Amino acid sequence: GIKVDYITTDLSDFKSVCSATEKLKEQKPDIFIHNAGAYSIPRYVTDIGYDNVFQINFVSPYYIIREILPEISEKQGKIVVVGSIAHNYSNADKNDIDFKSRKKASLVYGNAKRYLMFSLYELFRREKIEILSITHPGITFTNITAHYPKPIFAIIKYPMKIIFMKPKIACLSVLKGVFKKC
Repeated sequence: GIKVDYITTDLSDFKSVCSATEKLKEQKPDIFIHNAGAYSIPRYVTDIGYDNVFQINFVSPYYIIREILPEISEKQGKIVVVGSIAHNYSNADKNDIDFKSRKKASLVYGNAKRYLMFSLYELFRREKIEILSITHPGITFTNITAHYPKPIFAIIKYPMKIIFMKPKIACLSVLKGVFKKC
């Protein structure tokens, strides 16, 4: 009895994000799961002035969630956001909020995840019912690590498959976020 829909958007293009958000609001979803992200990609400043990795991982998801919150709240639905341990990897810098000056992708990604987690906490703090779940799947072997140089990736790929949690298991934390209070 479940109906799953998807809307395609480019989180680095704010016009695309606004358009997708309007379509999403029209659909009035019961559950919204945010698990999009980017780590080690070519970086540039977006049309609204942010580092693209920061915009993809914080600005756009926060905007979407803030905009759909009234509909989800009214239906007593659920918003599930996948966090990351990377939010511990750097300190906030009020002079460089989106870490444009940083070179390490892990710092920009972690900074954006930190902003997303803390901003959502503040946004949902006044909600009367628990509709936000921030989940963490643990360290999971996905293509996010494929940015390493090919010889290095070839060496570390198989040990990573053994050590890190498999995506099929890691995704259970998202399901728990949908169906349980967390």
